[in-house]
Amino acid sequence: MLFAVALIWALSAIAGLFVCPKCGYENDENATQCIHCKAEFPAHAAAAETVKQPDDTPAVPKDNSWYLPAEIVEKEIKLARDNVEAGDLVVARLFFKNAMALDRITNPTIETKMPEIIRQAVQECDTAFCRVTGKCPLCKGTGNKIMQTVNMQGQAVFQDVLGNSCPMCKGRKFVYKYPDQDELKPALGAGAKRYTMIQQGRKYVTVGGAWIPMNLEDKLSIKQVALVKGASASSCDGCLGFCSVACSTCNGVGKIKCPKCENGWVKNKPADDKNKKKLIGANTDTLVKCPDCKGSTLLSCTTCDGAGMVMCKRCNGTGESAACKTCDGKGLVPCKKCLGAGKLKDAVCPACRGEGVVLCSSCNGDGRR
Repeated sequence: MLFAVALIWALSAIAGLFVCPKCGYENDENATQCIHCKAEFPAHAAAAETVKQPDDTPAVPKDNSWYLPAEIVEKEIKLARDNVEAGDLVVARLFFKNAMALDRITNPTIETKMPEIIRQAVQECDTAFCRVTGKCPLCKGTGNKIMQTVNMQGQAVFQDVLGNSCPMCKGRKFVYKYPDQDELKPALGAGAKRYTMIQQGRKYVTVGGAWIPMNLEDKLSIKQVALVKGASASSCDGCLGFCSVACSTCNGVGKIKCPKCENGWVKNKPADDKNKKKLIGANTDTLVKCPDCKGSTLLSCTTCDGAGMVMCKRCNGTGESAACKTCDGKGLVPCKKCLGAGKLKDAVCPACRGEGVVLCSSCNGDGRR
């Protein structure tokens, strides 16, 4: 009898049916309750739930089977912040930029705010670095107000007014300004040397303009190499990667001397009174505060709106050099050997390692000219 019941259950399972152990009624194999006697099938339901569902998640491509650990990016950010505290903004900026490049080859499925944090840190670093001091152009570095007078020969002369501070520098003898290229290049060059020595001391090697721990560069796919190189490519020659250049109108100061007044004052000629005879040779002019500068002798530069800097026209404010025309700035081109298929006669293409793309020979993979 037991053998017969077991045989019925086996045949029912083959036919895609489930026999109720209480009344013997045939039910669908996925049923959790008998449609005849309403008996529960808890064990059968549990078995149905444990059936493994097919995995629809696409397989990770072979060229992206390895990602840079996020801890390496975090170390670069820590070193950048250490240099900010030490006052070395050039080295700090380079560490931040390296962190930005390495972050591009971390696991993209893990969403973080790291790229946004790094970009903001780079902007803050650039703002602090590009705020330098220079001799006040109005008082020529004396800190005193300059007044124009006329000597005995009728020539205009300028002299300091002791006790009155210069309206531009407030007596400090210097002003804050946006630096030009000639002021930036020496500092950037010296900082790059310090940064290189630090990275070499850490046993890091270069991938394009980025630095990565030794032996990890061999794990990078061709696409990952292009990502790193693209993020660390050479900056625009016009703005050196800062996106802006010093305003030529105000020399980066943001203010210009008012052209309509003399030391904040203008002559005001009263209207002629026809009922009174005007004395010949009498000086009826009066001095009033300049309506344009309000007596400050200074005006906000209209070219840069007082910012001291304007957008770099060479790169349109991107800070990057022009994109490579061969690869459209991607750094990659289809593999000519396998025509982008990644295979040759059912074997992995040795030229592109199965990725179907190779580094652009025109830009060496960084996507820039």
